[in-house]
Amino acid sequence: MMSDKLIILKSVVFIITKYEVSGSGLMMYYSISAIIAGICFSLIWWSCAGQVPPEGGPKDLESPDIVGVYPEPNSTNVDTDIIRFQFSKYVDRQSFQQALFISPLISDFETNWRGRNVEMQIFEPLRENTTYSITVGTDLRDIREGTRLSDAFTLAFSTGDEIDRGQITGRVYYDEPVGVLIFAYQLQDSVMADTLNPAEQEPDYITQTGKDGSFRLPYLRFGTYRIIALRDEFQNRLYDRDVDPYGVYIQDITLTEDNPTFENVLIRMHKPDLSHPFLSRVRVMHNSKISIRFSKPVDPNSMSVESFDIKHKQTEELLDIRTYSIRKEDPSELYLFTGKQTEGEYILTVDSTLTDLYGNLLRSDRLEETFEGNVDDPDTPVTIEYIKPHPDERNIHPDAMITLQFSFPVKSEETAHAIRVVDTNEVNLTGYYFWEDETTVTFKPSQLMESQMLYTVVVELDSLPAKNGLQYEDSLYTSRFTILDRDKLGAIEGQLLTSRDTTFTIKLTGVGVATEGDRYRITRRGAGTFTRSNIPEGQYTLWAFIDAEADGEYDYGVVVPFRGSAPFITYPDTVRVRPRWTVDGIILDMRRYDDIDEPVEAADGLE
Repeated sequence: MMSDKLIILKSVVFIITKYEVSGSGLMMYYSISAIIAGICFSLIWWSCAGQVPPEGGPKDLESPDIVGVYPEPNSTNVDTDIIRFQFSKYVDRQSFQQALFISPLISDFETNWRGRNVEMQIFEPLRENTTYSITVGTDLRDIREGTRLSDAFTLAFSTGDEIDRGQITGRVYYDEPVGVLIFAYQLQDSVMADTLNPAEQEPDYITQTGKDGSFRLPYLRFGTYRIIALRDEFQNRLYDRDVDPYGVYIQDITLTEDNPTFENVLIRMHKPDLSHPFLSRVRVMHNSKISIRFSKPVDPNSMSVESFDIKHKQTEELLDIRTYSIRKEDPSELYLFTGKQTEGEYILTVDSTLTDLYGNLLRSDRLEETFEGNVDDPDTPVTIEYIKPHPDERNIHPDAMITLQFSFPVKSEETAHAIRVVDTNEVNLTGYYFWEDETTVTFKPSQLMESQMLYTVVVELDSLPAKNGLQYEDSLYTSRFTILDRDKLGAIEGQLLTSRDTTFTIKLTGVGVATEGDRYRITRRGAGTFTRSNIPEGQYTLWAFIDAEADGEYDYGVVVPFRGSAPFITYPDTVRVRPRWTVDGIILDMRRYDDIDEPVEAADGLE
């Protein structure tokens, strides 16, 4: 590049010399002067311009590195107002600002760039006898391909005689774990532990996760810390409850002179739906059936017939609500089956204690809807409006259950005679029937279904008469499905190590494929062996957690008011399930949590 500049400078000198010798006119002199000025300006710009990466060539996917710093790492008795970083390649300057974290906070500074170097000019005095850690996180990217810094880099120095030696390391598990922020709050006392609100208070220390979700918080003061993982969507270094995915550790961590390092902090992240559901629509289907739609599914465990109240607007008479059912096809909608309506307006009121699947209460301003009564008798016959497996569905798992939902409550006394599942040889499957409500029934076979067999669900509707004298369109309903090839199924077995007498859940998740997560799980109490058969071939991740509620669901904890998450471990390797083969020797060692207290309860009085 420098040789190109010299060539241009020589050309400028040649032009000046030529026109001075020839004695060209004044206008020519000014024209040449303008050209020369333009060339000189270009040279100045070339020398001082911003980042310009080389053009062309193959993609450079190598991560940028930090190859030089000032002051020297771990320096003591530092007295400076300058901090420098040198990078291995040109980096995006805005990403540097986003990836820069300073603890304790330095707010009054500016950055000056020169090629691959950045200099931070500090305009405020540094604290005495303090260790400063300046972290460049994995949000830093190069300008050519946008490749991230592979791992967060921390420069530490002290204005006193010693460097703080505390350190916390761990790993975050999330769909996209790279670039997650790790917030560390130093808790001064129990009062602060109870009242800390990350939505209002910035952390004392910050770092970012690397490509595999791993993180390191070095150079910490000795003390007690609360660790929170965040995808900081607004980049304001605060927890925005309705926006930021989060994860919390199982408990606060204490670093001391004797125990300066705490390793293997495992955190699982998620983004809960914290919006409140609301009543969005009421539709009268006929004189004894009403459709109610919510903005999202409502938790069936929070609901009963008493959750609804329908009153005639003029007469104030209550309309009898006999039963209800949640639609399998769309759980945001449910049907109320009532006594016969009369003419006039009705007011439907929903109990405010109903919640969604995440425990969010209904919006208090959307609990009522008005509708016009319908006195017409039903003009449509009763139908089976939902069945699973779906008609003609293939590759059904051999331990699948069959679920049917009718469009109106039916009499279930003759279930075993009315609903049959038969194979191609007309042999009936034996099993058990469970009525979820008066419209929904599930059949669980007592044995595995045969490999690649075509099964038919036969419903003799005459034996399941609809209530209120309603009629079916036909007297017989059939639907078929085919079982997958059981020769393509495998199994796993292993051992869970723990001294805790509590419930543990083990989950398998397919790698790169959509799997029914709840199907491939194992629940057991305490230590011992575990086995799971009939797993489709493929690669799986395997993890186990303490399941205090014994509901098969992982407890992610709460940021504020703080409640620790459930302890878990992840098997270090993916498990390859092979057809007709058992993968054994899997050890899930939960003993590291044997002395961990139960999750901390949320503090009272905080929103």
